[in-house]
Amino acid sequence: MQTGAVNWHDLSVTDGFVPKLGRARRHRVREAFKHEAQHFTPWLAENLDLLGDEIGIPLTLVGTEITIGSFSLDIQACDPDGRTVAIENQFERSDHDHLGKSLVYAAGLEASVVIWIAEEFREEHRQVFDWLNSNSDEGLSFFAVSVSTLTIDDSAPAPIFDIVCRPNDFQRHVKIETREKRRWTRESFIEAIVETKPAYGPIAERIFAHADEKGWQCWHGFGRIHGSTFFYCRDEMFPALFAMYTSGDFRGGWSGHASHLGDKRWSPLIEFFSGLDSSKVQNFEEYQHLSFDLLVDDSVLEELLQTASETEAAFHPE
Repeated sequence: MQTGAVNWHDLSVTDGFVPKLGRARRHRVREAFKHEAQHFTPWLAENLDLLGDEIGIPLTLVGTEITIGSFSLDIQACDPDGRTVAIENQFERSDHDHLGKSLVYAAGLEASVVIWIAEEFREEHRQVFDWLNSNSDEGLSFFAVSVSTLTIDDSAPAPIFDIVCRPNDFQRHVKIETREKRRWTRESFIEAIVETKPAYGPIAERIFAHADEKGWQCWHGFGRIHGSTFFYCRDEMFPALFAMYTSGDFRGGWSGHASHLGDKRWSPLIEFFSGLDSSKVQNFEEYQHLSFDLLVDDSVLEELLQTASETEAAFHPE
């Protein structure tokens, strides 16, 4: 087996190697979610970490369909500092109605972050959010986020978020100082997770050591408060097996890549995660975070690493 990552630029048809590649296609989000309120909003409420990863702010769900006067906010969340995040969803192209609602929710909830999600944004609406980021109070941020879905060949659709507008260095120097994302390292990750709970440090160190032994690839995320580490298969190959966070959480990786959604090779790992906490939903399309407290028992931690190793071998056998 090759020990290093493949450099595709060094290979050609004349070398006798023709890579087998899938065809990626973008789709309108309505093709996957038939109804915004009944389908998309509940899905997003259960998968706020995907949106949070994109904007760089970890999000925790507070509630859905929150009544504010005669209006109803799609999702209320909070950031790690407990500040209110208002999320307004919209299918189709952005319109004045949802722009107005976003401002109503910001005022009604005294929100610190307003996120407006639509399939496409009119230039004048993007300019309004840019203006608000430049001229509103220091503690208020506005994000415009477009949403679509992606398929690879015949895979299940995977929602994709793209930031259209966000606070930036030119608009708010002070705000960015508090919102700035930084790249975590193994050392800073260990230090931070020990601060969360000393017992978590040895768990994370054992996971890192096992990843080194198996040749898994580690990718360290960005985050103002919580760091993240994603463990990928050997030689920088997808999929991601699982991820862990400095908050003391971990999760599976089976819904992270469209090309491996619904793949039965995930079954042992999903079953293991489900057995750790039966109150958390774990299936081929979804995952929920679990606590490091479940891994304090060495035998449970070893079973996690063994199961993840068997799953990795199923995707990339010797």
